[in-house]
Amino acid sequence: MTKITEITKRNIFDELRSLESPELLWHGKLEEVDFLKRLYRLNELPTTDDRYSDMEGDIIQHRYNNYDWDFWWIIDDKRLNLFGNDEYFLKFLCETMHPVVRSDEKEIESVLKIFNQHLLHDGFELIPDKFISGKAIFKAIEIDKDDIIIEHEERFTREFALEQLKKCEYKIKNADYDGAITNSRSLMEDVLADIYFLIKKEELKKSGDLISDYKMIKNHLNLTPEKYSNDSVKQIVRSFVSIVDGVDSISNKMGDRHRRLVKPERHHAKLCVNSAKVIIDFLYDTMDHQVKQRELLLNEIIKLLDSERSKKVVHYRSYRNYLRSMNIDDLLNEEKVKDFIKKIDSYSIRLLIDELIDNFEINSFDSSNRFFNAMHILSGGINQEDINRIELKLKENDQSIGLAEFVEYFKDKTKAEK
Repeated sequence: MTKITEITKRNIFDELRSLESPELLWHGKLEEVDFLKRLYRLNELPTTDDRYSDMEGDIIQHRYNNYDWDFWWIIDDKRLNLFGNDEYFLKFLCETMHPVVRSDEKEIESVLKIFNQHLLHDGFELIPDKFISGKAIFKAIEIDKDDIIIEHEERFTREFALEQLKKCEYKIKNADYDGAITNSRSLMEDVLADIYFLIKKEELKKSGDLISDYKMIKNHLNLTPEKYSNDSVKQIVRSFVSIVDGVDSISNKMGDRHRRLVKPERHHAKLCVNSAKVIIDFLYDTMDHQVKQRELLLNEIIKLLDSERSKKVVHYRSYRNYLRSMNIDDLLNEEKVKDFIKKIDSYSIRLLIDELIDNFEINSFDSSNRFFNAMHILSGGINQEDINRIELKLKENDQSIGLAEFVEYFKDKTKAEK
């Protein structure tokens, strides 16, 4: 009896067909025969052509010599039994993502997303089972349909976090409930570190204090209940601190990190794991939303720098005179500039700094001054690594006015703050 419906299987193949190109083949880098040999004993399967003794000869004749079989002949070939046997079907999907078969990470992400979004409806998911040379080997697991799924797991930049997520699901399925609870805490801890790195471009010091780490991330994302107009949403966001504290506490009492005080049941483990998933998904979604706001903010800051008042700032040819003139303070005291600074959170500042350093073109004295003025507006988020990147970008650019003085200014500013 199959648990994966024909509808699901055909939907997967139909979507793969829509992606068909010379770069994305079901057999990847391998020849069709070599791929199928990894899953089947082709020399023991019957032929449909009397001229050959087995299926391998059959494939070579009709796919390599005559080329009179459709590219997707595998779908309905009863010898492969992809529609009649779930085990064959799932192994086939996993094999298409094996590192020997496919090495392009973006291709793997694309097909994995297709597989899992359809398999979910029938209670299955493909997850990394182990890693070889840093590349994932996938396997299929059966999941509860009421489990909470994290969307776009490719957002995880840390292999450890992804491993913890899969361990949570695997251990619940295999009744290792205290282990699943421990992994849910490790998952949340590493995701907080992941988000911190994406925001600050530096590693979060390991504190062991989950609540403290969450509050730090909450502040960096400007995740305050007051920013939401709906009272119900405010209430949910306020509850996140209690949920994080609960995950931390239950892992100490029911997890396998310490001597267990209480033996957990399945519903305890699901509660802990799904609570962690909800918060993690919300944090990543919040970051994604802020990324979408980046273009709007970038346009706004450029508009601010084109205002009449700020134009006066950039007319100083000497950067030292420019600094002595206190026009930086004038710029920062502009009401529109102050309003802009008030409404952007630290993550948005990080995004804007990266965008300007990486992509803002300096091809005139005016654009150079505009760039430096933007850096002053965003100075609360600039770190030494940013200064190094600016120096590297502009040291050979003869249109960048006063780079040395700009760097010196931030050195003095850093000393004063200390």
